[in-house]
Amino acid sequence: MLLRNLIEDYFLENSEELYEYELKSAKNIVIKKQSTMDEEEMENYLRKKGYREDIIEEAIKDEE
Repeated sequence: MLLRNLIEDYFLENSEELYEYELKSAKNIVIKKQSTMDEEEMENYLRKKGYREDIIEEAIKDEE
């Protein structure tokens, strides 16, 4: 129980940093894959990798 609380606290305290890291990672994938995949394929690829929908949308929108 204590470990669960510590983990939850960590995510709450660092949620913005974690969001930015995930977004940057998704953008890097978009940049690498944009020459070989269309937008729909890229969205599906990122979903399979476990990225959240809001991250996927922002990463693709920012790289257009």
